[in-house]
Amino acid sequence: MWFVKGDKLFTTDFLSDVVKSDTPSKGLHEWEQSLVEAEHVISRLSFEGQMIYDPMMGSGTTGVAAVKLGRRFTGIEIDSDKFEVAKARIGNNLFRRKNCDEN
Repeated sequence: MWFVKGDKLFTTDFLSDVVKSDTPSKGLHEWEQSLVEAEHVISRLSFEGQMIYDPMMGSGTTGVAAVKLGRRFTGIEIDSDKFEVAKARIGNNLFRRKNCDEN
């Protein structure tokens, strides 16, 4: 499900209903999703610099995909332990992206 501010959805590409994905490990969260799927959806429904919001962040897969693709990200997670996992994952990817951008 996605929400868009304004009256028009601007997509960058075709959104496929079938995505060849990797099997998530489920080691960080029992509902962990594949990074491949998150990147597919985010890359096609948003542009660099736009905000991606995940109200049930879990282990942060959506946030990791968002920062890898140059989007801003806000997430909420009720489980404080899972929130710390997500925060660390997203922070590590922000650090990697910043270092890649500088090189």
